[in-house]
Amino acid sequence: MTRHPHALLATTIASAMVLSTACSITDNGSDGTDSNTSSNATDSTDSAGTSAGPTSDTSVTMGDEVTIPMIRQGMVPVDTIVTVKDVIVTAPPRIYGAEDQYVQYYLADPAGGEWSGIYLFSFSDIGLDLKVGDQVTVTGAYTEYNFVSQIQLNDLAAIQVTGTATPPAPVVVSPGTLASDASGEPYESVLVRVENVDVTDDTPGFGNYILTDGLTLNNQYLYAAGESFNPVNGDSFGAITGPLARNTFGDGYFYIAPRDWNDIENWDMGGNTTDPTTGTGEDVSVYDIQMGNVTPGATVTVVDVLVSSPTTFSGNNMYVQEQAGGAFSGINVFLPNGAPALSVGDIVDVTGTYEEYFDNSQIVVQDMADIVSKGGNMPVTPEVLTPADCMLEDWEGVLATIENATVTVEGVDPYWEWEIDGIKMDKQFFADADWPHPAVDTSYSSLTGPLRFAFDARRMAPRDASDIVQ
Repeated sequence: MTRHPHALLATTIASAMVLSTACSITDNGSDGTDSNTSSNATDSTDSAGTSAGPTSDTSVTMGDEVTIPMIRQGMVPVDTIVTVKDVIVTAPPRIYGAEDQYVQYYLADPAGGEWSGIYLFSFSDIGLDLKVGDQVTVTGAYTEYNFVSQIQLNDLAAIQVTGTATPPAPVVVSPGTLASDASGEPYESVLVRVENVDVTDDTPGFGNYILTDGLTLNNQYLYAAGESFNPVNGDSFGAITGPLARNTFGDGYFYIAPRDWNDIENWDMGGNTTDPTTGTGEDVSVYDIQMGNVTPGATVTVVDVLVSSPTTFSGNNMYVQEQAGGAFSGINVFLPNGAPALSVGDIVDVTGTYEEYFDNSQIVVQDMADIVSKGGNMPVTPEVLTPADCMLEDWEGVLATIENATVTVEGVDPYWEWEIDGIKMDKQFFADADWPHPAVDTSYSSLTGPLRFAFDARRMAPRDASDIVQ
């Protein structure tokens, strides 16, 4: 369930600006389809006016050019139409809402530092498509929603990409400073970095983890990208970077949201109950794991398995399978600290922790030394399956081919996951620019890729263009 945006006012401009929620967070239930905290909120109180009012020499009129620090430090009246010029996108889009109808970005003043960040709220259907490093000029309504400053963009014509620029360096701040409402306020929506932090509470749920001195860590960007990130008590990090966001539900709190794996440094899984170093896991087969004969959380070693995929586009996942193939023969390998140099067809031993991440089986490998290569150039033959076969748990993690396939559902922005009789085609291995967007009834002689389960759907992830054959 999603917080319902509410109208704050109608402003006289070329078209009325309907001002709504900033920072809605979705309650995903047990499937974690989004992450942060329950947002089954009914409070639609207008929080406009929570900022300090303007002084006599800093007042602005509708559409006047201002800076983000001016907005954030109370020099701009709430519910004003403003223009911020040549600000920089610091985080990828986050799509949310019951129908994926909302989109958020974070923007930064090029100078960086305190008060330099702000939340950009818009609607998915206007077609906004920004990337980290885009430099933009935006005209929109400045509002406050539950103490979060935002600029709302209703019209694509009101934003121009003026160039590209390196986002400001993250501000290094202590976790305790960011966890406090008062001391964290200057860093709201700012790219920040905390160093040498531990997980002290892994139980809040909804993608939240409590770090040193009470700062909340949230996995919303990684989860949206289909990545597995579930630290436990006792884990530590050399550093975590991300925008400092504010949860607006209930009492509210600040949280740091790493944007991708580059924002997570030196993850030490010290909280594992078993030692994940090479050679200490119990020797099991992938069949044992996938048929339920191994307890989640156990440290295991799978021996002489075939690498069946390259690493994913994010660089943090790959697939292996038993040489004999068949049902229950494949599994995802999660690589939180980087991937070794391997090729499809390599024979490897893999040691790590067996986990079920939202019902998707995986082996989590802490160190590249825990993958031992024994040679390569072995054939990896996909199983020829029907779409109905691919829906079965038996084939999760297995390299498969669907022959004579026809697109039954087109992909839609932003994920472009087109379907073959209920099987979603997943761009896990592709850059966005390289992923095809076929129309309904497009025919393929074959589609090949490892099968996975994510976001309540069975998926096939073609590894490269050669796996998509028309």
